[in-house]
Amino acid sequence: MVEMEAQMQFGGVTLHSFNGPNSIQLFNEPAKNPEIHLHFIAVSSINAALKSGKLTSVLNEGISIIDSKPLALALRLLGFECNNLRGTDFLRLAIQSDQGEKRHFLIGSTSESLEKIRIKVKQINPKFQIVGTISPSFRQHFEEDYPEWGARFSQSQANVVWIGLGSPKQDFLACDLTNRFGIRTVAVGAAFDFFSESVKEAPLIMQRLSLEWLFRLITEPRRLWKRYLLGNLYFLIKFITIFVNLKFKLSLGLPKKL
Repeated sequence: MVEMEAQMQFGGVTLHSFNGPNSIQLFNEPAKNPEIHLHFIAVSSINAALKSGKLTSVLNEGISIIDSKPLALALRLLGFECNNLRGTDFLRLAIQSDQGEKRHFLIGSTSESLEKIRIKVKQINPKFQIVGTISPSFRQHFEEDYPEWGARFSQSQANVVWIGLGSPKQDFLACDLTNRFGIRTVAVGAAFDFFSESVKEAPLIMQRLSLEWLFRLITEPRRLWKRYLLGNLYFLIKFITIFVNLKFKLSLGLPKKL
């Protein structure tokens, strides 16, 4: 059993901090009963959870991993020792380390992007088995598709489902598929688009400076301006409130609790 590197709470969500090797060790653990669902959490995920008790429950039922560098920075300012692991980097690590014992199924993005992923994966690691893909419609709920999807999981003998639909849609779906079909799921956000190079990834220097969000805003302003301008402001206000309350409690000698 992998020992969690760190656990902390923000906005009611229990968050876990992993380095790359430790996360892959967790991912490669034998099948569990019940199975696990993994979620890569950014600022936008926290914002959504602050407004939805149902989403908070879903994230806390699974394992929520700190994805966003700004989120990790905020947590460090609150006194937690943590680092971030991007869903895209986790996908790359999983592909590179796979020895062929798992059968992977992909849900999300476009059929063109999924085919690019197939080709690229074969070049990186021929042992990594992609046994099925689904590029679903843009609707919010997929219950009517579950009989077909379940049959495809069973026929392909898939034991890991990767989901790249954006939060919170992917988080609800990951939890639902794990609970319905007893299959391990991983919600990785825009990882499919980045890995397939359908969407340009932020330069490493911007990632290291916690500015990946700015790069994405510049490249897709019409789609992302609300998420990053209004969303970041909402998160900043929440963070300042928590930070001030924490400092006040500590000044009174009260226990540290967010």
